[in-house]
Amino acid sequence: MVVLGIVGTWVLLDAWKLYRSGTTHEKNGLTRLAKWVHTLRIPRTMFYCKSAKAHISWLVTVPIGFATGMLAATIAVGGFIAVRPCTISRRCPR
Repeated sequence: MVVLGIVGTWVLLDAWKLYRSGTTHEKNGLTRLAKWVHTLRIPRTMFYCKSAKAHISWLVTVPIGFATGMLAATIAVGGFIAVRPCTISRRCPR
């Protein structure tokens, strides 16, 4: 529940910042973090990513993928556990 709240707040703040800027998208599409990842060069760990059109180190992508998977699993398990008590508390039929 805490993880979902943090992610929701992060998305809300990002949307609010975009709304206040008055644009519907960023001009060049790259954030400061994305630019930093593109300039990071670690020998013998680089591969070419066609969708990003850049050389990226797998030492960056693997931890990000792992964290994304753990976040998705946390949200899924939390939803699976929370559905049953919610239906019982609202007296929904089985």
